[in-house]
Amino acid sequence: MGTPDQILNALRPVEMTWPRALVAVCVALGVVLWWGRDAQGPSLFAAEADPEIAQHIHALQDDDYHIRWQALEALGKLGPDAAPAVPALIDALGDDYCRFRAIHVLGQIGPAAAPAVPILVDRLTSTLADAGYQDRETEAAEIIRTLGNVGPS
Repeated sequence: MGTPDQILNALRPVEMTWPRALVAVCVALGVVLWWGRDAQGPSLFAAEADPEIAQHIHALQDDDYHIRWQALEALGKLGPDAAPAVPALIDALGDDYCRFRAIHVLGQIGPAAAPAVPILVDRLTSTLADAGYQDRETEAAEIIRTLGNVGPS
């Protein structure tokens, strides 16, 4: 199968084009991806998956939003140790049922969730611009709190 780094290098061409596919492939292969910083700046890393985190990442793709929500709850309890789930959590920001919880979990992870900052800023802008969005103020406040916990990207 190869080492996590070999798998990551083979998948780099699809990392931003098909992020959901990348997460699914890595879960199937037992590899967790996360963003961090190296000497050149933000970078994507791979490692053998902690079985608990891999299970929760896999559950974030379930059709049942209750299962996705429970996975987010479990990742949130792990706090900064859930950092390998950041790519899947970024993907979960597109989930209308679980977005708020995904935002909260990114804040619980803290600085290791820095790759989510540009997406959170975009989401904050669109949330504030949508006068018809019922939970606009609540979501905006959670995004701001999360950005404060994560810090600059």
